Amino acid sequence: MSSKITLTPGALPERLRKVSESAHASGALVSLPTREEIYPNEGVPFVLRLLTNLERKNANATLQDGGSAPKTAVNPFLPYDEALYVGHINDGYVCLLNKFNVLPNHFLMVTTQFEEQSEALSLSDMQALHWSLQEVDGLVFFNGGKLAGASQRHKHLQTIPLPLSSSLEDNKTPLDAFLASSPKAEVSLPFRHRFMRFSDALPEPTALHATYRQWLRELGLAATPDIPPAPYNLLATRRWMMLVPRRNERFQGISINALGFVGALLCGKEEQLVIIKEAGPMNALREAAFPPD
Repeated sequence: MSSKITLTPGALPERLRKVSESAHASGALVSLPTREEIYPNEGVPFVLRLLTNLERKNANATLQDGGSAPKTAVNPFLPYDEALYVGHINDGYVCLLNKFNVLPNHFLMVTTQFEEQSEALSLSDMQALHWSLQEVDGLVFFNGGKLAGASQRHKHLQTIPLPLSSSLEDNKTPLDAFLASSPKAEVSLPFRHRFMRFSDALPEPTALHATYRQWLRELGLAATPDIPPAPYNLLATRRWMMLVPRRNERFQGISINALGFVGALLCGKEEQLVIIKEAGPMNALREAAFPPD
C-alpha cells in the first residue's frame, strides 16, 4: 500500500492532473472516446454522447454508474487500485480517479470502510460533497440504489469538473442553460423532484444535509435505521442542489443515471442514440422518474 496522502485545501486540482497523467501512462485509467452532439429538446440543450470505441465490459460501467467500475461481485474499492489513488479527504473518505472516464478528471469520493450505496447520505457524506465543490467547480452526483443507476454496492459519490461540454458556452450543464431562462423563484421540470438554488455562497454541510433529509420526507423516500430510502439521484453544483426519485433504471434498454437529469445522456450503440432522439430525451427522463407533483 502506498503512503497516505492527505489532501490539503487547494491541492486537489494538481493531484488530479498528476495522477491522471501517470494512470493514463500505466494503463490504469481508461478514457472512453465519444462522439458528442447538442440536441435541444423542451428547452434543454441535451448533450448526447455515443461511445465510438466500445469495449462492452468497460462500457457497462460507464453507462450504469458514471464509470466507477464494471458490475462485479468483487469490490473495486476495497482494496482500491493504487494507480488511481488521489488522496485521503479525511479518515472516512478516499478520493480516487474514475477508472473508466468519458470526461477528464472525473473522480470518486469513496468511504474507507464499507457502507451500502443504498443507505441514506450521512452528514459525513455531505461534508465530502461540500469539500469537493470547494475544491473544484464541478457537478457532484449520487446514484442512490441500483434502480437509480448504481452498479457498485460500496458507497461513493462522484464529481465531474464543469463544464460538461465546451459547446454549452456560458452554461456549465444543459440544466443550467434551462435555468437561465427560468424565473428565479421556480423551476418547472416534467418529473418529480426537489430543487434549491443557492442564493449566495455554497451552504454549509449541515444545511445541505438538513435540506436533503427534508426532501426525503416530502417525497416519501424517508429512510429509517432499518430501511434505506427508495431509489433516487442527488445532484449538486456550487449554484444548486436537486433530488429526483426514480421508478425505472432504463428507458427502452438504455441505462440512465444521475447525469441524465442535468441533460447528459450516454449511448453505447448507434441504435440507442436513434431511440433517444426519436422518443425525445425529456421523455426518457419522464419514464425514468415519476410524474411531477
